[in-house]
Amino acid sequence: MVGRRVIHLLRWFEQDGEALAGEEPLTRVAPAALRRLFERPAEDLLLGVYPVGPREAAALQPEISHRIDRDRFVYYVEPAQLEA
Repeated sequence: MVGRRVIHLLRWFEQDGEALAGEEPLTRVAPAALRRLFERPAEDLLLGVYPVGPREAAALQPEISHRIDRDRFVYYVEPAQLEA
């Protein structure tokens, strides 16, 4: 996996169901910043699914175009693919 990195998405789901409402690549957020945000060790590739609470939402909002609305949607950061 040398020379490749994981691309992460912010995904949001309807509060009253499990339907995916949207997603946005976190291309402006460095992996190290995501590790700090989710309090993960430096060697963690962040291959899990991470719930986005108020603190994480506030940190991610300036880096994305979607307006986070935690009253309407449930948010997660998760891996999407490997980029060469």
